[in-house]
Amino acid sequence: MLGAALAFISLFTGSSTSTPPADMPLRDAKYYEANPAEMPPMQTICEQWKASKVPVTAFPSVVVSNCHAVLEASEFAKRQAALRAYRGEK
Repeated sequence: MLGAALAFISLFTGSSTSTPPADMPLRDAKYYEANPAEMPPMQTICEQWKASKVPVTAFPSVVVSNCHAVLEASEFAKRQAALRAYRGEK
């Protein structure tokens, strides 16, 4: 009975019980450093997970690992760009 009531309420509130995608290969920061075009789609998935109502402790480990890898690769790219700018390189 409670499940039916919650389903009925979700129809009118627009909330959904679907979770963001989690079916993905495990990647490390070196992969994202070598394949920077792969970073924006993964960052989008990370943002979807952060915005979901799923508790952080219930995130799939592949999502957590890949999001950390993307963040690490992004920070590395920023540090490299700052270093090149400091040296006057392009």
